[in-house]
Amino acid sequence: MDMAIIKIYEEFVDNELKSTFEALKNKWIEEVGCQSNPRNLYKNKFYQAIISMGKKVIPILIEDFKSPQGDWFQALYEITGVNPIREGNGGYVPKMIEDWENWYKNSYV
Repeated sequence: MDMAIIKIYEEFVDNELKSTFEALKNKWIEEVGCQSNPRNLYKNKFYQAIISMGKKVIPILIEDFKSPQGDWFQALYEITGVNPIREGNGGYVPKMIEDWENWYKNSYV
């Protein structure tokens, strides 16, 4: 198969995946608002739909940590079964994000 066609297809799939993620994320944010109960946040059908996208959404979740609504710790844990947050970093969001980014760079890519 022509490599140019493969590249175009891969970009289409990536864009489609990102669009689906963004739509689900926006619906999740709209539905849960500013609830502080994690159970309500993470059990929401749209958050669960993002989780059901599986491992292919991991790079998008890691990148989306940079957004104000990028609360993907539970989703990443449910998808990967891994908790790379180092002892002492729990509760300190910038460090938790850094731990996930390091996991992604060293274990996933």
